[in-house]
Amino acid sequence: MRHVTETLPNWLDDDGARPGNAGGGRAPRRRGRTAAALLIMLVLLALLGLAVLYALQARAAQAELREALPLVSQLRTHTLSGDTEESAATAAELREHTGTARDTLAGPHWSAAEHLPYVGPNVAAARVATEVVDDLATDVLPELLAATEIVDPMRLAPQDGRIDLTPFVEVAPQVVAAHEAVTDAQAELAAIDAERLVSPLRDPLEDLQAQLDDVGSLTATAARAVELIPPMLGAEGPRDYILMVQNNAEPRATGGLTGAFLHLRADDGAVELLDQRSAGEVGYFGDHAVELTDTEVALFGTQLARYPGNVTTTPHFPRSAEIISEMWRQGVGDDVDGVLSLDPVVLAGLLEATGPVEFSPQALQAVGAPGDFLGADGQLTAGNAAEVMLNRVYRLIEDPADQDDFFELAAAEVFSSTMRGEADPAATIAALVAAADEGRLHVWSAHAVISKLPPSHGSSDGSPR
Repeated sequence: MRHVTETLPNWLDDDGARPGNAGGGRAPRRRGRTAAALLIMLVLLALLGLAVLYALQARAAQAELREALPLVSQLRTHTLSGDTEESAATAAELREHTGTARDTLAGPHWSAAEHLPYVGPNVAAARVATEVVDDLATDVLPELLAATEIVDPMRLAPQDGRIDLTPFVEVAPQVVAAHEAVTDAQAELAAIDAERLVSPLRDPLEDLQAQLDDVGSLTATAARAVELIPPMLGAEGPRDYILMVQNNAEPRATGGLTGAFLHLRADDGAVELLDQRSAGEVGYFGDHAVELTDTEVALFGTQLARYPGNVTTTPHFPRSAEIISEMWRQGVGDDVDGVLSLDPVVLAGLLEATGPVEFSPQALQAVGAPGDFLGADGQLTAGNAAEVMLNRVYRLIEDPADQDDFFELAAAEVFSSTMRGEADPAATIAALVAAADEGRLHVWSAHAVISKLPPSHGSSDGSPR
């Protein structure tokens, strides 16, 4: 009788292996396939988790930046208005958002993602934008806020005819360094190839560039101011200027006819009114005060270089300034270091700061004005300045020479009131900033400016204004 075990099939062997397969053939392969499947599943789960992490962190960073961007504009507004408390609070809130966004996009997984096809440029752009905004919020804005505290309007207000130049010298290193940092940030953003970015990232990046251009314009102006204002106000020796008053009632390219001219001298911050003249008193230059180009003659006529009232016919203010400087030299006999220009709307803004200027009946009579020209109180105010100088002068003062005399008188009185320290400092600065923004205030220097400032992206040609 044969042994029972000899008839058992191979699959019933106690070790589950085929005879002769000492290593156990199929089961190890099954175990290998199972392990590989588990490994692939774990890798897929890890990749899925990483993708979720990327998505969540990207969304969080985007939300933080979306909250941060409007704060840049708010901070600019607060800074220009001199509201240091609001500026500090806004800057702190901005830093909180930008710091969180930057930390969210930090880490080796984000660095690795920059090298991925298609995704990489978008990741790199997002990280650059976040770092740029955070660097500005952390390093640049505190410097600018510190500078605004030093250059307080109260410290800049004229006192007894003099402007203290010390604050400008104190803040110059901070302001110039801040502008250089903004310029570097603009260059970093400009280096990003927007064509390689997805639309949801491209649009916010363009918004950020626009915001940064606004900040760059502000820092460029501030840096240029701390470089130029001390020497222009006589820190390195006396400077003489012509202050022209453009009258918009007789339009010209940069405002209006220039009927009144004041000769000012600045010496170590002290500004003195030396002389005042009408256009006719400066002279008439039949042979041209300067040689005009064929293009200038074709566009503006020869009166541009013959009559002082027409020097603003050209829209290029530096050319107007060059012409009136030469007219002044030939007609009055003095060389000047620069030219300033404003219009009656600027005078009205300054009257907001100084308060009304009162004219005696004798002063009004001397310029051919009737006794009730400025009403019973004889005051030129912020409320009536534009109407008086653009309309009432022409209706109630018949002689054009007398009209020019009134413009001279009004400009001189407003200037004197401002320099005596009677004006509200913050209101004065606000009026001048608004005038410059509106193209109503122009400044030109005859001295070559050798600036240490880097060019600002999005800025204008840099001619003094």
